[in-house]
Amino acid sequence: MAEDKRTESMQDRIVKQRTITAAFLSEHCLPFSIAGDILDLAKRLAQDKNALEKTTRSPTSAMYITTQIKVLWVYI
Repeated sequence: MAEDKRTESMQDRIVKQRTITAAFLSEHCLPFSIAGDILDLAKRLAQDKNALEKTTRSPTSAMYITTQIKVLWVYI
């Protein structure tokens, strides 16, 4: 059972976040050099928690967004 965040120290919570990030990178064979970028992305996405909870993705939508990135980036 996970320890209650109110009793878990901030240092322990930070270590847990770093571990989760490292495990994700390893699991997906991504270079550890992008860890900072992944963290920045997570922080940016977390700024709008309500939208993040409702966000879904599919390979098709990811491909469309990637091919249209020059157009979309103007609006972000």
